Amino acid sequence: MTVEFGCTATDLQWVISIYMVTLGAFMVPAGRLADIFGRKRALMAGIGLFGLASLMCAVAPSIATLVRAGEAAGIALTAMITMGGVGVAVAGTMLERWRACGISTAVGVDVILAALAAALLPAGLLVLAIASRTADTGPRPH
Repeated sequence: MTVEFGCTATDLQWVISIYMVTLGAFMVPAGRLADIFGRKRALMAGIGLFGLASLMCAVAPSIATLVRAGEAAGIALTAMITMGGVGVAVAGTMLERWRACGISTAVGVDVILAALAAALLPAGLLVLAIASRTADTGPRPH
């Protein structure tokens, strides 16, 4: 990726750093927006924005675009995490709590997988780029 984007490994680290900073910084604002517009709308907006941000990450033409897409993904993930937890906390009956826990767990698993993919993707692409440059193209003569 450093070759594709013409950047350093430090520049690539900004993708993960911005993602994690926005994830932490937007917890309270995401909760407030959910209070104003409704939890369901906030959750759906978070899911939609996360999908778009992931698509932007996949087709990013430059490191700056990749960093901004990671920032958007962190904000979207904040909405998804916040609304999943709130749904469990405010569920009324025991059945509603169990249903909310199921949804929260599903979102939690998605969040873990997304974070894992975001963390491993740059490293995997870097290994792929290095391997493709150093791999033999065929058998060597003796």
